[in-house]
Amino acid sequence: MSFPEILLWLRIQNDQLGYRINRQLPFGNYILDFYCAELRVAIEVDGGDHAFRVKKDRARDEWLKNEGIIVHRVPARLVLADSFVTAELLKVFLDDLNASRA
Repeated sequence: MSFPEILLWLRIQNDQLGYRINRQLPFGNYILDFYCAELRVAIEVDGGDHAFRVKKDRARDEWLKNEGIIVHRVPARLVLADSFVTAELLKVFLDDLNASRA
């Protein structure tokens, strides 16, 4: 795990957001940074290297979408700036998604 992933994990592990989230989950040919099975959401922390992998990320996101997985990308710089706020924003996203499905 990268340093931003570790920082975020400290804020979201043990159901701290109200959702069970797994880390480093193998899915098909990919490894998801984090995954919420209840909502079928992959949470990806994107560092600076993702600017050079746009095509690969698009293909990966499309494959996951076809598998019924929503990909939520979080900039690593946001996690580094404030992992608490990042986790709160993630909770809002997950809560909104959960409410829209009810």
